Amino acid sequence: MLVGTKVTIRLFFTDEDGVAADPTTVAVYVKKPDATISTLVATPIVTGEFEADITPTAAGFYYVQGVGTGAVTAVAETQFRADVTEFAAP
Repeated sequence: MLVGTKVTIRLFFTDEDGVAADPTTVAVYVKKPDATISTLVATPIVTGEFEADITPTAAGFYYVQGVGTGAVTAVAETQFRADVTEFAAP
């Protein structure tokens, strides 16, 4: 991932039987390299699937936590690293 390039976070939720299901609420938190935490808006795509976009503004590790509550309760975490390019802009 490069600084300034949009990253799409995908979240998938299922019920106890493994069937795609929507939580009542979905929150997405991102801890940035400077240790600040932002909340992203999660957009429903299809049943059980949500997306949230972030554009890294600094190099370093970004830690992401997705939280579903209500009808489906689940927490998932991932991370990605953003780097600056060594190449000049075209």
